Amino acid sequence: NEWTRALDYAQAGNKQFPNFEALHEFDFIIGRAHAVQGRLADARTAFQKVIDSPTGKTTQTAAMAQWRIGETWFHQEDYQQAIEAYYRVDSLYSYEKWQAAALVEAGKCQEHLGNWKQAMQLYQQLLDRFPESEYCLTAQQRLSLATRQSKSTETITK
Repeated sequence: NEWTRALDYAQAGNKQFPNFEALHEFDFIIGRAHAVQGRLADARTAFQKVIDSPTGKTTQTAAMAQWRIGETWFHQEDYQQAIEAYYRVDSLYSYEKWQAAALVEAGKCQEHLGNWKQAMQLYQQLLDRFPESEYCLTAQQRLSLATRQSKSTETITK
């Protein structure tokens, strides 16, 4: 929880060790520090460096960075941008934990946009593809809510 110090160390590491093979790890820490400090655009820039890194682009750290980009958009209530970022986690990376986390968060974004059926589809997709995921309980609960809301919306529009 000492993000100012972590930011200083990571920025120093970037400068002091420019040929370090895992330089993308410094960028991830920089992104996390910026996000915690509310500098979300700066956080996205740092996370994008992880994703674009030749040595980091296929790592779990890159999947986490892409997910965190979605989080920054979510916190700014730009749900469409967040959905796009979360979808990239699911389509570009093969890390089940982060794919499942992205699906549940994309579902929440769809809820905020009033797209209950799309939210339902995302939660069901998570349950079908990742039945052992730590996010299954959340997906089940949100699926139930989205189903009720979808039916309620259909009743109102009829």
